[in-house]
Amino acid sequence: MRCTDLVDKPVTTKNYQIYDVRELPKLFLGIKVKNKFDECRLQIKSKYAPKFISHFRLRLELEPFYMYGIEVNVKKPFKTLLKRLNNNTDTAINKDFDEFTTWYKCMLNEYNLSCDTCYRYLSDGLYPIDVMHLDYISRKNYSKEVLSGFKEMMEESDNEWYASLNNLNLFVLGFSTGYNMDYQINSSH
Repeated sequence: MRCTDLVDKPVTTKNYQIYDVRELPKLFLGIKVKNKFDECRLQIKSKYAPKFISHFRLRLELEPFYMYGIEVNVKKPFKTLLKRLNNNTDTAINKDFDEFTTWYKCMLNEYNLSCDTCYRYLSDGLYPIDVMHLDYISRKNYSKEVLSGFKEMMEESDNEWYASLNNLNLFVLGFSTGYNMDYQINSSH
């Protein structure tokens, strides 16, 4: 079976770690995982300690967002940004997406960061940052990895060339206001 045959297969949710909300915020370098194909197409070298993460964000309801990648330790000046985003309790739900995006881009601009290539992932509890800022925000130097197009981080693969293309992004995983909402579980009797 080729890896591309797995596009219609769902993710294996039992393989995903969920951060306790008390551990948030986290900065994560990774890809969005939509299906089994995404799970198998990239393999980050074990020395980077890759993880499958399930994080929750608020759209119309609280929903899982599956990712594969690595945790990134941030430089001290950026810890304030992560805390501010994590304590954002009403901005996302009280603004439409354009207003929320503008608010978020202004906040990033205060730290000389951007989300021009990845703002489509922006939602309550999930805050993307352009990957070009990795070395600027990270305590570890990833210059070698970035210059290689992140091939330096990846295991060799027998997959077709297009299956090995990565679309790594930086994500601040924060507290979602959806965690505080009441949900009714519909069950059929």
